[in-house]
Amino acid sequence: MIGGSLSVARQLDGTAIGMCALPNGKRCSEQSLAAGSCGSY
Repeated sequence: MIGGSLSVARQLDGTAIGMCALPNGKRCSEQSLAAGSCGSY
């Protein structure tokens, strides 16, 4: 478990995606975090 908080972000086209705010201040999409493509946290 990485920690942080989850929020919903609205995109310009009206879709919503889950965003993770990590303890180090970095924000990644929930999908990128799950795929491991969010970089180092």
